[in-house]
Amino acid sequence: MNYIEILLKLNKSKKILFFIFLIFMACGYILQKIDSKKYEFYVDIYFPLGSFLPFKAKDEIYQNFKNSILTELTKKDYDIKKKPNIDNAYRVSATIKGNNNKDFLKKKDEITNLFKRQKTNLILWITNNYNVTNITLQELPEEDISADAKRNIKLQLMWMDLEKEYVYQNVSENNNLKFPKKLSLKKITNYYAIMVVLFIAFITLLISYLIITDDIKKKIKKIKKTR
Repeated sequence: MNYIEILLKLNKSKKILFFIFLIFMACGYILQKIDSKKYEFYVDIYFPLGSFLPFKAKDEIYQNFKNSILTELTKKDYDIKKKPNIDNAYRVSATIKGNNNKDFLKKKDEITNLFKRQKTNLILWITNNYNVTNITLQELPEEDISADAKRNIKLQLMWMDLEKEYVYQNVSENNNLKFPKKLSLKKITNYYAIMVVLFIAFITLLISYLIITDDIKKKIKKIKKTR
């Protein structure tokens, strides 16, 4: 089957093909309309690393603070991506249908309240570490601890007290959470273009089908003639 024969066959079915093309375009319109209602909520979280004061378990405590927040957000189906070139910074996002200010405020409050709860836990973890270190200092016999070691433990206790003050003053939703002023429209996929490509693929398959069936018919005719 040559190209002229193929075109003639397609021309006979032009009304049906045009109707199929309209179906593809209608699907593209529906998908485009649905996609245009999707908005993105996001917040940039800058997790604190703590003050410059050194004490045991400090890195572990702040790591627990970060992991607890990220774990909770993952459970709530937020998308989490680490921000490039910024240590301990993450963008947390979620898709919202419709540009609804109530949904924006609800998401904002949800993350803000989570941050506040974990800040309370952060202070509690530092306090618990302080208490354990203080008990250790009191229970150690005088003959088993040197003056330098005792002085070092007391310094650790002082650093932990100051660290709690640092958390009270510097770790906050205003300093560590950066929200947008409003929801942003998600990047829209051009479904019309996708449907045109699919329609072209459909025509290609149809032409292949016509060529194959025509070849089969010709072969069957040859076989019958030889008999």
